[in-house]
Amino acid sequence: TGITGTGFLMLAPWASQGHVCELYFQGLLHGLSFPEVLGFLTHIKRGGRYPAARPGGQVNIPVPLWIRLDRNGIQGIEAIEGHFARGFRVAALADPIPDAPRSPGTMAVRLPFVYDQF
Repeated sequence: TGITGTGFLMLAPWASQGHVCELYFQGLLHGLSFPEVLGFLTHIKRGGRYPAARPGGQVNIPVPLWIRLDRNGIQGIEAIEGHFARGFRVAALADPIPDAPRSPGTMAVRLPFVYDQF
């Protein structure tokens, strides 16, 4: 995909409104920078819509936003989990995708396979 970091950031206000459960941005033609990823996630946090209710109206089962960012050459991505305050957690995963969390106060964003940057 030919999206640039600027285009990626332009999608953040829309995504922050809780319209999606999964976003796939892996292997973008121009890659992404750590500040661009941090800016996107900051928008998500400000939106306050994640973790969202599970599709289908089930209550008390929060679902994080899953964002695939692997193979974008993001430098320093391992520090992403430490950039957010309590109440909004980001999990950068390298293992196969586990089950979604099922209790209040769980993480709002999961970045599956994010460490696979090259």
